[in-house]
Amino acid sequence: MNLIKETVKLASAGLTAVLITASTAGAITVANFSAEFDDADDLLRLSGDITSTFSTFNEIVFDWDGSLNNFDFSVASLLSSNIGGTLSAPAGGVSGGAFGVSGIVGQPLSAPLSFDFLVSIVGAGANFLSEQVDVGVCDDCTPGFIGGEVANDVGTPKRADLSAPAPVPLPAAAWMLIAALGSLFAIRKRAG
Repeated sequence: MNLIKETVKLASAGLTAVLITASTAGAITVANFSAEFDDADDLLRLSGDITSTFSTFNEIVFDWDGSLNNFDFSVASLLSSNIGGTLSAPAGGVSGGAFGVSGIVGQPLSAPLSFDFLVSIVGAGANFLSEQVDVGVCDDCTPGFIGGEVANDVGTPKRADLSAPAPVPLPAAAWMLIAALGSLFAIRKRAG
């Protein structure tokens, strides 16, 4: 964490003391950010590269202001992620308007890091298409946003036709096993 030292003179005693204060948010840099929203299917894709941070982090947070500031993201679910994790909402100790992805493989994380998340969000409607998104990282995204760094207004989602990942089909070997067991059962029933 970047520390700022300030020297304060105590006038009455003529003593000098050093106070250490935490850095201000804003150290994170995000490149190649893309946000797409499919309002017909309530799907949101967020991707980009976190190119630098002051320190390591455990969670990536997305925050909206305006009409989504109080939106309850607890109804959202993470459908796919290139780096694993689970969706946590609300995030960053705010009452609404934000969600995070935590439990990411390889914690603590550091820059550079590429992310690509597909999230199902029921009820937000086209509000995403007019709202700037902030991207943040933090060590402990509890109230107070401990160790948090934020890049404000990195982009506005654009309308897109997204689709949820297709369910994984039953492999051909499993179908063949089922057919073989059925045949054995039929032969045994005929013989006995």
